[in-house]
Amino acid sequence: MVGLRNRSTWEPLLLKASCIKSCANGCSLGMTAQLTYANADTESVEGVFVYPLGEKEVVVGFEAVIAGRLVGVEIQSRGKLKDCCLDCCPGSGLDGHCGNGREWGCCGSSNLDMKCTNGHLILDEDLERTTFIVGTGVIGPMDIVSIIISTTLELPTLENGAIRILYPTLLTPIVTGQMPASRSENGAKSEETGPTSCFGATSGRQDRVLDSEQQCAHAIFTSPAANLAPYELNFQLLVRGACLLAGLESPTHALRADADPSAQSASATYITLAQEHPYDRHIEIILHLSEPHSPLVIIERGRLSFSQYEQQICCRRDFIRCTRKDSEPERKLEFVRKRYHKDILSSPVLMLNFCPDLLCEPLELNKATRELLFLVDRSGSMSGTNIRRVKDAMVVALKSLPSATMLNIVGFGTTIKPLFTSSKLCTDAIGQFLGLP
Repeated sequence: MVGLRNRSTWEPLLLKASCIKSCANGCSLGMTAQLTYANADTESVEGVFVYPLGEKEVVVGFEAVIAGRLVGVEIQSRGKLKDCCLDCCPGSGLDGHCGNGREWGCCGSSNLDMKCTNGHLILDEDLERTTFIVGTGVIGPMDIVSIIISTTLELPTLENGAIRILYPTLLTPIVTGQMPASRSENGAKSEETGPTSCFGATSGRQDRVLDSEQQCAHAIFTSPAANLAPYELNFQLLVRGACLLAGLESPTHALRADADPSAQSASATYITLAQEHPYDRHIEIILHLSEPHSPLVIIERGRLSFSQYEQQICCRRDFIRCTRKDSEPERKLEFVRKRYHKDILSSPVLMLNFCPDLLCEPLELNKATRELLFLVDRSGSMSGTNIRRVKDAMVVALKSLPSATMLNIVGFGTTIKPLFTSSKLCTDAIGQFLGLP
């Protein structure tokens, strides 16, 4: 299971509310979720938040509020493995296997084996790379914990070009238990199936489906999220992009789509749930674009303008020392290039997505053995003798191509213009069309 857990026993804390706000822009999804948990135990616990990362997903923001105390995170370089952790690793501790040769965490070992003698978590290499884990500190009895996590990820496309959005199970956990009936506000009597806490959920540890101490260590981080009682869900998806939506569907929920009343175009669509969340499934949405097989280009501006970023670089001490030794432009460019991954949030980023239409490929593609694209400079400097030489060279090249070759010729200058809308087979007919002798 995933979510907020008791670090000592790895029992999950009760989720009370989940608020999901996301924005799909082309094939990228930015998501911010506010999760409200409650410590239903009568004792204080040390919390740890576990978030399994999806494919091509990264965490860009996190904070937790516990009884007025704010907890944040800071990305740092990867530290070295401490001696206490190295001594406590199962088997060799670095090969990801238990002493009996089976995969670590899948041989019946308890979750307590994940900690060294000093209480540090010990994860195998795969879990460490694909799991976001943050300690939230001590959570008092009956305390409310509010966690805000922001992520961004690249969305997969289907064969028909549609975009598939599958939200993490942590945000919409499956309800495995039933809310015990209690006396209503008007005094009506109802049945009680077990002890309850002030949060309206079954409290005692005897109601756990599986004793957490007997859970497989690996399963704690990979099992789908579950909750003992229903929770409040607030969901909103904003769809923006270079092309309009042709439609949307969901195999899990009924959806409602609305446009912003103040918007000047229909390029933005707000999607919400049309019916109450049933708590027995997760949210999946499929977006059908009006131009699914056209390239989508998205540019995201950086936090700083070019002049601001240039000033920031020039004020750095390491840059000043570097330019004192060598003030050549190549040296300065190399310095900026090495800092690109560190300053990526300050710089603009371009993302290009393209989903080819493989279901409707021309029959002639099955006969093709290769595809060639000729680029011809059509600018003013190529007039006269230069362009005639290019034509002569093209005649020799095209005549030497096998008949099963796909080709196209693109001229570029002030504009870019292809000869064909799509590549064609190099046949005698194409040769005549090109005016070849």
